[in-house]
Amino acid sequence: MVLFYSMPYILDIQGYRGARNTYVIKEIGVVSTDGTTIEHYVFKTSVNKRYYTGDNAWIIKNYHQLDWSDGETDLRELEGIMERLLKKEKVIYMKGIHKQRWIRPYIHRNDYSIKNLSETPQLKDLWNYPSAQRCSYEYPHCALENAFKLYNWLMEKK
Repeated sequence: MVLFYSMPYILDIQGYRGARNTYVIKEIGVVSTDGTTIEHYVFKTSVNKRYYTGDNAWIIKNYHQLDWSDGETDLRELEGIMERLLKKEKVIYMKGIHKQRWIRPYIHRNDYSIKNLSETPQLKDLWNYPSAQRCSYEYPHCALENAFKLYNWLMEKK
C-alpha cells in the first residue's frame, strides 16, 4: 500500500538512446496524486539525428512512434519545468530506475526525492486501467497515458 502525506507527482518519460549510452528525453507526462495537475510536453530534439541508433528506429516504429522531428517545446525548458513542479511538491514517483536516472540531470536542487514505483505491474500490464487523457499525438505508450495508468493503479491500492 502507498500512503501519500502530500500530493506528489507521478511522472513518466519517453525518449531515445543517444550517443555514448546517453538518453534523449522526448516526452514527459505529469499527473499529481490529487489529480489537479496534468502536464504533457513533447520536446524538440536538439541532438543531431545522426546520433540515432538502430534501436531508436525500432522504438519509433514499434513503441512510442514519436518521430525525431516531433515536438513543440524546447528541451532546454525541461529544467525550468522541473524547477516549477518541485517548488510546489518535493516528491516524484516514477516507474523504473533508468527513467529516474535520465530525469535527474534536469533537476538542480537537493530538496526533492524520486521514489521508484517498483511495486506496480509493468506498464504493458496496466492496459486495462483507464486513462483519462492521451496526448494529441495519439500514439501507443504515451507518457501522459502511462502517468494516468500509474495514478489509477496507485489510487486503487491506496
